[in-house]
Amino acid sequence: MAGLLKIAIPTAVQLVIDDVGWREGWSLAESGGPFRAGVNRLMGPADYYAITELGERLGMRPQAAMVLCEWDKTNICATCPTSTAAGAAWDNSSRIGSWSDEAAAIFRQRAPYIELTMHGVGHEHWENGERIRAEWYSARHNRRWPRPVLEKHIEVFQAILDQYDLGPAAGHRPPVSAVPCAFNYYFDAEDPDSTGALFRQAGVEFVSTPFRGGFHHFSPLAAPDGGFEHGLLVIDRGRNGVPWDSWSTVPEQPERGPICGIHWPNLLAEDPSRHHEVLEKWVHYLSNTAASGAQMLAADTRECFTQWVFSRFVTLRQTDVVDADGEAVKIVLDATQIPAEAETLTAGSPLWLKLRRPAHHQAGGQAHRGHGTPPLAVFSSTLRLIAISDPDPDGYQLIGLSGITKGRHLLVIDARPAKGTCIAEGATWEHPPLVKREKGSCHLFDMKINQESLEISVEVYGRQPLLVELPAPPHRVTATGGKLRVEDEEYLPYLPGGRGMGLLRLNIRGKDIQGERDTIRLDLQPVV
Repeated sequence: MAGLLKIAIPTAVQLVIDDVGWREGWSLAESGGPFRAGVNRLMGPADYYAITELGERLGMRPQAAMVLCEWDKTNICATCPTSTAAGAAWDNSSRIGSWSDEAAAIFRQRAPYIELTMHGVGHEHWENGERIRAEWYSARHNRRWPRPVLEKHIEVFQAILDQYDLGPAAGHRPPVSAVPCAFNYYFDAEDPDSTGALFRQAGVEFVSTPFRGGFHHFSPLAAPDGGFEHGLLVIDRGRNGVPWDSWSTVPEQPERGPICGIHWPNLLAEDPSRHHEVLEKWVHYLSNTAASGAQMLAADTRECFTQWVFSRFVTLRQTDVVDADGEAVKIVLDATQIPAEAETLTAGSPLWLKLRRPAHHQAGGQAHRGHGTPPLAVFSSTLRLIAISDPDPDGYQLIGLSGITKGRHLLVIDARPAKGTCIAEGATWEHPPLVKREKGSCHLFDMKINQESLEISVEVYGRQPLLVELPAPPHRVTATGGKLRVEDEEYLPYLPGGRGMGLLRLNIRGKDIQGERDTIRLDLQPVV
């Protein structure tokens, strides 16, 4: 029966960590100062490194939503009096030390496992020493701060990044994601002074915030948990009940939405030497969150947001069974309802399907784990199978399909080991080359193949591996756009238990910590 092969479009879950960046963790809220991280110790490099350790273990790139005033080396915040309680008298010299340089180095050196996200300069808005929540908008008073004031906040935020070679002056884009401080956000696609208009001007593409409380929307959302504004996609992160100022705390229930939103202390131990104990809890929690047919962990923010579009606006329907065993099914992917505002965002990015094979194939699949992908045939006249994962312990497997456009797409998936052919770019391949979906946070856009070459479009953060199954080593590997560099390559031929394929491992490097996009070309025939 057709139900034996379970197929779904999963929600991709991204971890977002607020209030990263404070040096002095303790709150001064009762005296009118900043809330900070709400914990009674200094924050240091080990607290940043913990984020990257979690990202590396899970193969994802958590967002670190940064508050930067206590990183300020030159007292530039004094030029923006509304950004701190001290106003024009701001002096940060007592806080600056090697800790901030070491933290900045973590962002550069471990970019595949941490994303520098914009939160704010000082988190609040101050007028004559009075704190008003919050930095980008006051929901309580329905006040939008003057545009020049907000632009000055953006300017100072980026200038502090430049003090640490993390900003535009050092060749890095400004942050492409943002979390509004105190979740105060003014959403209006028709208002040129909305929060989204300001963020988009600053280079932001993706925003997450709870849609309860300080989120005010004056134009329609595209879905109950997301909307488009001035070229941004804004997604509801919900509320998971975790106190913002508590150490070592995971939600009581699995995350059901696309954003797992927490605050910095939740991921940490009060004693930094015990961070590993807290990380174990988070690895367990997030792994369990993704251990169903309905969810996956997002490798990066772009994957989270593009997959949100697909999971909300593309419907999947199994039409009939190809054979009596129910092991090959025809699927219609109906993408006619994708909003026009989403077409640019999703262009070229893969749609991920999550499938669970019939039970009598799962045992066989286990023998292949880590040694090549169990045979899986995917046939489509408009889509390309570009990436695949090995089955997880519960038997679920991810497959990436490129070529999704607004319209309907017919797909045939055959899970029988005897079937291993695939139509790709007009050629029939007995074993088509595939990108391996392994732990790693580079963003895969597309893969184009013919008899002469394989071209893989990717976005890379720092130095990352790219794994490709090929029947033979390539004759040459190049980054065609010059933005990425292939540092080394290794080909392991015909791995035991595989599908007659070898595994090519490429180590690729880009400079921009916000992502460097390029096309990696593998010449499959001798280069003349």
